[in-house]
Amino acid sequence: SRCGSPSSGINAEYGDDDEMKPCKMPEVTYNGRLVEEYKDDDGKVTHGKYMCDQGFKMVETHMGDQMGFCRKWDHSYELPYCVPPSEYFDVEFELVGGYAKMQNAGRVKARHIYNDGTEDDWYTACDDHFNSPAAGSVCRTLGYNYGKMIDAPKKMRPIKDVPFGITNFWCYYDDVLPQSPNCHFEDYGQLGWPLCMPEEQIAVSCFDVWWNVDVRFQLKSRRKHKMFCPVTIEKEGIKMKTKRIGLHATWGGLVHNKDTDEYEYTEFKEGVHYEARRFSKKKGFRAIFIGNIDDYDCFYCNIHLGEHWLNSDPDNKEAATNHNCGA
Repeated sequence: SRCGSPSSGINAEYGDDDEMKPCKMPEVTYNGRLVEEYKDDDGKVTHGKYMCDQGFKMVETHMGDQMGFCRKWDHSYELPYCVPPSEYFDVEFELVGGYAKMQNAGRVKARHIYNDGTEDDWYTACDDHFNSPAAGSVCRTLGYNYGKMIDAPKKMRPIKDVPFGITNFWCYYDDVLPQSPNCHFEDYGQLGWPLCMPEEQIAVSCFDVWWNVDVRFQLKSRRKHKMFCPVTIEKEGIKMKTKRIGLHATWGGLVHNKDTDEYEYTEFKEGVHYEARRFSKKKGFRAIFIGNIDDYDCFYCNIHLGEHWLNSDPDNKEAATNHNCGA
């Protein structure tokens, strides 16, 4: 079987009050042991470094550097594990996009590379039971942060002259590599059925940004009081067409309180503080401020989709801001 990883997945532990206990890295892994534990700024354990027993070779997690980690959302663990060199293999993937114009996407072919450097022939995978976490594992192997399974468009034609090698490829998590105990796959044709057609070769789309909103307030003309609020939304690596998804903008002004060093804000009302203009071809909202511009030190815009506020992530220091304070 091509699936050689041990079934040693570790789940979260719960206390008497049914709450998850804090992460504590397991002291042992398959044919290996914990040598150092690492914590975040709050003193909570996040990951640990492992070492193989003598004579074994490590199968890494996506973190590399002999690291295992604890997942924040369910406190499950992903650990490296160790196997005899004769059982070790790595998996190399390649995306074949064909004539499709999708970036970082394609049908998937793979091959095994063994400890002595020898390589298997390329093979493809049947999409029976394939899932998006498994697509994520393929994309992490290729160096991306995320991935999803896709229905291959017509121009992404099946890869020719490459046989099926595996089937029933699925994973529980998308932050794993295919050799993880949290993934499963079987040799194609092992049971003799079901057989797959070339059109059933798996296809994935890989990307680095799962969700990002970029909002940039600009006072285009202080003399003419022109306010501009361009917005870019990226989901699963694709920039969305913001004009037709029902977004709307709200506007406001801020006054700097020098005693507290904080800003006091006023939300503007249309017809009182500003007049809205048509959505710009440059993918932004526009308005004309009709009050006394010297009443405020700076201005802001907020972008909404229904009741949801879509401004840039405040924790992302590289993200653009929705105001011009300090500009």
